[in-house]
Amino acid sequence: MRSTRSKEPSPKVIRPDEFCGSGLDQPGFELLKISSEIGYGVVTKRFFKSGDFLLEYAGERISKKEATDREKSYAKKGIGCYMFTDILGIKKRFCIDATGDTQLCW
Repeated sequence: MRSTRSKEPSPKVIRPDEFCGSGLDQPGFELLKISSEIGYGVVTKRFFKSGDFLLEYAGERISKKEATDREKSYAKKGIGCYMFTDILGIKKRFCIDATGDTQLCW
């Protein structure tokens, strides 16, 4: 079976420290409305190879309990929630609440 993947190389190699914490996203991404039920998603507009740095999931680092509490609070207020939950850190699990963050193609 023939591969449909592009063979073109990634442009300049991006190091995570060039973007993490800067409030900027690297070029090559676009915010796309999926549907009124789903909302928005982020899509790539260029080729990335396996292992390339893509985006920082920026937000506030919180506990699983705090994430659960905030999800309930956001639902009561009728606002969308952007929570990355149950991340395995070096010493313990944590969550990132990106609900109020302005990164990721905004």
